[in-house]
Amino acid sequence: MKAFLDANLLIYLNTTTEQTRGIYDDFYTELAANNRLYTDVLVLDELLYISRKRYNVPYDLTTSFIDEVVLPFT
Repeated sequence: MKAFLDANLLIYLNTTTEQTRGIYDDFYTELAANNRLYTDVLVLDELLYISRKRYNVPYDLTTSFIDEVVLPFT
């Protein structure tokens, strides 16, 4: 089955603390294992923008998150 990755899940994965990240990690791992994932460039743009403006995550951390966590599964 196909599943679309929207920005909200990716933002939570990128910005949550270690204590709360486990739930999102488990969900994302199960989603990636059982589905073909796809997303849109605008979703990645929203991930970059919201992570920086709302959560003060530097662009280089978000781009490495995209390279290591998002792109291998989409």
